[in-house]
Amino acid sequence: MVGVPQYNLTQHTPMIHFQHDEAGATLRGSELKPKLDRFLIERLGGSTQAITTHPEWFIKDTAFQKLRSSSTTGRPTSQTEQVALNYKVRIVALGKPNITDNINKSYFGNIGPEHHLRSVSHPAGVEVSIVSPSDELLRHIKNWIRPFFWLHNFGTRQSKGFGSFSIRTYGDTTRGDEPQRFFQTYYSRVIDLPVFELVCNSDAPSDLKRNPLEQIRVTYAFMKSGFNVHNDDDYKGFALSWFDKRFDNDKDFVRADILNRGRRQDGEARFVRALLGISDAVSWLSYRATISYEHTPPRGQPIISRIPSPIFFSVVDDNRIFLLPRPIPQPVLGSTFQVRRDRGGSPRSIKVPTADEFAFDDFLRIFAVKFNDKQSPWPSHHGGGNPIELISDRNEAAYFVTLRSL
Repeated sequence: MVGVPQYNLTQHTPMIHFQHDEAGATLRGSELKPKLDRFLIERLGGSTQAITTHPEWFIKDTAFQKLRSSSTTGRPTSQTEQVALNYKVRIVALGKPNITDNINKSYFGNIGPEHHLRSVSHPAGVEVSIVSPSDELLRHIKNWIRPFFWLHNFGTRQSKGFGSFSIRTYGDTTRGDEPQRFFQTYYSRVIDLPVFELVCNSDAPSDLKRNPLEQIRVTYAFMKSGFNVHNDDDYKGFALSWFDKRFDNDKDFVRADILNRGRRQDGEARFVRALLGISDAVSWLSYRATISYEHTPPRGQPIISRIPSPIFFSVVDDNRIFLLPRPIPQPVLGSTFQVRRDRGGSPRSIKVPTADEFAFDDFLRIFAVKFNDKQSPWPSHHGGGNPIELISDRNEAAYFVTLRSL
């Protein structure tokens, strides 16, 4: 037996927790274990291959169910649902937690009166113990648990940097660039998309340097939706500007065709922001309206109820921030959505850009160039200006953050 491995975690960013008022609120095993299972199984080539090679690693009932399902339905071998690895996790929060409702503005859930979550962080760290009857499985976990935490966050709004943890090391200065080296190798072999590190300039305010969530917020806002000043003057995010010379974007489409406010060009519109993730409903607070989006799938295809963001931010040791893009699901590209106000009224149809119309890797690389330059114009934006420069007095944080390609 290799004993009971214990891993001490450093918490880099607060976790928005629905059980914030309970003692010891922190990582939940019900979220951690399925994610870790899936990640470990993927490293072995998928669930069917993993069960065939290491059947003793799995809880027998789930392994048998998966093999039976695969043999009778011919489902892909890479699927990892229905199976569970045979180990248990115990999670203990250390020390006194910091609990606050002063959450970074990238989280919108507390705007309404019916929801009021708080964020939880544990400066003293979190201890994770793992027990398994298989020493070989425990060694497999040990080999991959550090990268697992670099690639996964936890709790609400996790893709935007909330709930970042990493395995704590003591007195080991040789591992400072280990996350960067892993991301470079992993993405070149597995994902094939550009990876960036958010770098806060040396002359940035000290409070911004200590606040990775604010660096993430302004970067993502300029990438996706942009900023609204005085409720009238919109400064488009890069995604909304990307198709300006070819299509109307979904924000102009909603304002003109759904809310009957203003006009747009007479050409086709594209659901641009769906490419970067969107839920089934979005509040337009300045118009006191909720806009709902309902997917209309082709015959025989499943409904897309929610599009997860392919933009993921990981915070590791020393508050280093990495932008880790993930592939946009193929069913999303070219799909059609019905858009309506307040889940009533007559819907209008809008299409997501197709794979031929949108190259994700080009979008990311060109955004990084424009974001870093701070002055070069974005497509058809306020006469060709760069919104970072135009509203620097309101969002000066963007002036101190750059995207460094790995």
